[in-house]
Amino acid sequence: MRDAKLKLSIGQTILSSAASTNVMDTLKQVSSLYGQSPQVSTNKNAVPTTLGQHPKKFFFVSQVTYGASGGTAGVGVAFALQDSLTGGGSFATNLTTKSFTKGTLVAGFLAAKFALPEPLREFIQGYYTFSGGTFSALKVDTWLDVY
Repeated sequence: MRDAKLKLSIGQTILSSAASTNVMDTLKQVSSLYGQSPQVSTNKNAVPTTLGQHPKKFFFVSQVTYGASGGTAGVGVAFALQDSLTGGGSFATNLTTKSFTKGTLVAGFLAAKFALPEPLREFIQGYYTFSGGTFSALKVDTWLDVY
């Protein structure tokens, strides 16, 4: 069972490029649950000084909950982790997957799972980028996992 505080998208319908339903303040939401958070920086270009110091590793995960259907032939979707210095600020893509096509985007497909980079700006969100058109149906869950 995933804690609601760690969910960025819960069964979110995405039919064209869009951000996740939720934005996460990693300092407040993650540290309140685990007593620690990913290393956060106010400087996007900062060099981590405590990399690997955390006993737990944080992962960005996206999974298809309702398979893609309809739309234009050749449509693809890439799943990305974005971060920002402020919750309402400008988000920048930090990590992204390759683009997946409709045949791959079936219910249960794990589209993204990567360790959060450190340092990371305080606020994170998922972002789904479509190329070549749209779908008539696709739902995803995106969350932060801890191991």
